[in-house]
Amino acid sequence: GGDFLNQLYTGTKIASLRKEKNMTQKALAEQLHVTDKAVSKWERGLNYPDLSLFQELATVLDTSVADLLGLEQPIPDSAIDVISEISKQEKRVLQNILKEYLVLTIFLGIGVIFFKLYVYNFGYVCEKYNVIFWTEAVLIGLSLTLITNGIRLFVKCKDIFL
Repeated sequence: GGDFLNQLYTGTKIASLRKEKNMTQKALAEQLHVTDKAVSKWERGLNYPDLSLFQELATVLDTSVADLLGLEQPIPDSAIDVISEISKQEKRVLQNILKEYLVLTIFLGIGVIFFKLYVYNFGYVCEKYNVIFWTEAVLIGLSLTLITNGIRLFVKCKDIFL
């Protein structure tokens, strides 16, 4: 009932099942290809395992996903497969967004460099309106925004890549 999607419940459950099997956090982490820090966070209820890991986690701990989530009635495996497929797709989508971001940032960087070279070789364009200054300001502002957003995204989603 009330324990549905309760991180603390799930964490405690993972910890007790792991201890029953005389497994260390590190051993469990290695089987799931995550860090022992991640396992420790789950067990303390600070964090949830990635949805796509639940099925594997249940298998390793000889239990059901329903049991890990504290659900009375078991969820059909087909539903779990669908959920883990969705989260795998989400990962792919995020990876693609990040790739696009990196490509965009690289192109902007190259653009700024070419612009600099052009100016260096051909002198200033429309000097009296200070076009160069404003174009550079906009390009640099844009580059910085992309880079900082890219870094923020990467930090938020680093689990996907590591």
